[in-house]
This record gives sequence, C-alpha cells and structure tokens, in this order.
Amino acid sequence: MPVKTYTSYGTVPILKKDGEILFLIVKHAEGHWGFPKGHQDFGETPLQTAERELFEETGITNADIRENVRFEERYRYEMEGETFDKTVVYFLAEAKNGENRTPDDFEKEIPEIRWVSFEEGMKMLTFEESKEILKAAMEKFQKAIGK
Repeated sequence: MPVKTYTSYGTVPILKKDGEILFLIVKHAEGHWGFPKGHQDFGETPLQTAERELFEETGITNADIRENVRFEERYRYEMEGETFDKTVVYFLAEAKNGENRTPDDFEKEIPEIRWVSFEEGMKMLTFEESKEILKAAMEKFQKAIGK
C-alpha cells in the first residue's frame, strides 16, 4: 500500500514578558502536548494556515508571525491501516501579550493551553521532534533579541 504524504502548518508562539521568554504549548485531544498546527484549507497560503490555526486553537490574533523563521518536523504514522508521512512547518510567532484562550468551538480539540518557560516546555512536550523545535526556536529568538 502506498504511503500518503501531506504537510501541515503551525506556529511556535513566543512571548517576552518581564525579562522571561515564554512559549505557548497546547494539549491536543489525543493527550499529547505540542504547538498549534493544522491542515491547509483550499486557497490558503502556508502563512494564512498558520495564522488561522493559531487563532482557532489559542484565540491569539495579535502575533507577529515571522514568515522567514521556519522550523520543520517530519514523522511517519499509521492510522486505520494506512501509512502517512507528515511534514509540519512551524513559523515563529511573537505574541504581543499573554492573553489567550481556546475558542469554545475548539475546546474538544484543544482542551488546555499554557504559557511555559523553556525548561517547563522541555518537560511537558510529548515528542522529541517538538522538543527539538523548541530548542531551535529558543536559539533563533535569543539571537534575534541579542542574548
């Protein structure tokens, strides 16, 4: 049986608050912690998909999404007898403030969201690929702000 391939888009939301760098992670309905992401709707650009998913899963509308700062993860999984190769492209998204909440329509899909420090994120993120994305985002952000 052939392997199906597809790409999703998302963001690594980041916030500098009181001298601390925080990351927003989401708990997916399946129970794992990761970053906001989702499938591209017809006619959307990757950036539009990332913006929409950020809003749908976190309620954030005020982020500066940096299209030129991208991170990728790739993995293979099986579902209902089919094999999928998935690529997720994440954009760095700097939030203007820490306000957020999962819109009511998405509470089943994303039951919990949390701003966390880098250290907390490394403990809470479920998959190693997500931890590598977090490390890369922290490094890029620190370089951008001169730390």
